[in-house]
Amino acid sequence: MQDYRYDSKILNTYLRPLSGDPELGFPVLKGSKGLALDYRRAVVGKKAYPTWRPVPSCGSGWGDSEGGTKQGRITCVNPALQTYPKLMKNYVVSSHRDGYLLWCDLNQIELRAAAYIADDPIMLGEYARGIDRHWLRAVEIFAGDGGVCPKHGDKRDKKCETCDLHRQAGKTTNFLIIYLGGWRRYVKPLRQDVGYKMDKNRAQATIARTPRIYPVFTGWQNELIASVSRDGYWQDPVLGQGRWFTKSLATNREELASTIVNVPVQNMAANAMLSPQVELAKWLTAKPSRRVSRVIHNVYDAVVV
Repeated sequence: MQDYRYDSKILNTYLRPLSGDPELGFPVLKGSKGLALDYRRAVVGKKAYPTWRPVPSCGSGWGDSEGGTKQGRITCVNPALQTYPKLMKNYVVSSHRDGYLLWCDLNQIELRAAAYIADDPIMLGEYARGIDRHWLRAVEIFAGDGGVCPKHGDKRDKKCETCDLHRQAGKTTNFLIIYLGGWRRYVKPLRQDVGYKMDKNRAQATIARTPRIYPVFTGWQNELIASVSRDGYWQDPVLGQGRWFTKSLATNREELASTIVNVPVQNMAANAMLSPQVELAKWLTAKPSRRVSRVIHNVYDAVVV
């Protein structure tokens, strides 16, 4: 049943929009029944022309179907190329026979945005000293197991697959913690992605240490949750983008708190990418020799060339 649901999502969300009139460049998909879906045959040679929504929406009931996400980011649908699973990403290739795609993002931009918005001196100091906070978190996670990597210990080797895998675990954990994920959501990716089992008590202790390490950031989160819960609205102080939460206030309070602290950070991170994306597009089109390459895709805080 789980496989069927996964196949159905791949088919309906990502492959269905590629079906249609072959004359329009959308080859028809045939013979797929979900469980026996041949992903490679279904996607090779197809072209995706998603619909872009550059205008952020304000919240439920405010024309979400015509705008972007409620996180203030531009989005695309039919297909939703910004949220496709790793399986689909493997089949996204250059339209040039000998071409390739270059994925560019801003290093740890969401954590940097969180540090900047909260004006947390400890977070800002770590970045000023060039500390890799994803690796720092990995060191904390694997502290009781002889270090992050059996071969390199707590000293990262960028060419080491184990170091890279465990740093990714630190990255996932950082996102879960700054967005107020509970201990269950903390241990699940460690088990699934790394094969590392962490018990409940240790997971809760790790999460509980964050407010002690970053008290200013935690204070900002608490003040933000209180003000949005009171006013039912959040507005970006720089760009003026906002979101209503009036309909959400009656939902699960824990889930709502996570959403409230998520919006400002992801909003700033995505907007921080738009300016360099525009400048990159201008640079690529400035000379004929560069025009073979172009910006083809935006994935919130990343671009694809």
